[in-house]
Amino acid sequence: MSTTLTQQTSKKLRDLVASAIAGEKASDVPAVCQRYGLATGTDEEAFRSKFRYVSSRLQRLATKHVLEIAQRVQYDMPTFELGELLSLVTEQDGPRITELTRRRIVEALQGIPLAGRLPELEFFEKVWPLEKMPSSIDRMAHSMRDLLIQHPQHAGERGGHCACCGAGPQDTRGAVARHRRGPGLGWCWRGAGAFPGGGAAALR
Repeated sequence: MSTTLTQQTSKKLRDLVASAIAGEKASDVPAVCQRYGLATGTDEEAFRSKFRYVSSRLQRLATKHVLEIAQRVQYDMPTFELGELLSLVTEQDGPRITELTRRRIVEALQGIPLAGRLPELEFFEKVWPLEKMPSSIDRMAHSMRDLLIQHPQHAGERGGHCACCGAGPQDTRGAVARHRRGPGLGWCWRGAGAFPGGGAAALR
């Protein structure tokens, strides 16, 4: 795994690890931190702010060490956002699939009943945590799930097709494929978006 991260990515990694650990009870946070090799502290400090307690200790560590802790935290208490960021960091030095190839993959999947007899929304919810995946292309959609539910209305902006990516009113699969999650990552397919969740890792 590469340890050459941008300042923004490094900060986000520390914040996500701190958030995950801060999800524990304040009285347990010092022991949890100690388990991951972080500096010890008092219960009083943890009660003042669990997030700051963890974050201040992560700031003292080199990126390589933070990555190792992040992997352990993700194994013990997995979260969608931390898992996604770790996947991005792991794959950043590897070969990337071109936009043309990604388009061809989506085109090849069109018309194939991947969901079987299940409604596509229900199928995607079994694959990705849609409710936790933010949508940054539609301010009215608070999550990717909301976007998929509202997509027929959203798609009507251009004669029945999405003004952003050209997806049709019933193109639920296209919405997932074209609209990537996350702050600053709300790209449509034409803006070089990728599959969300596990699919993103496979198609970068």
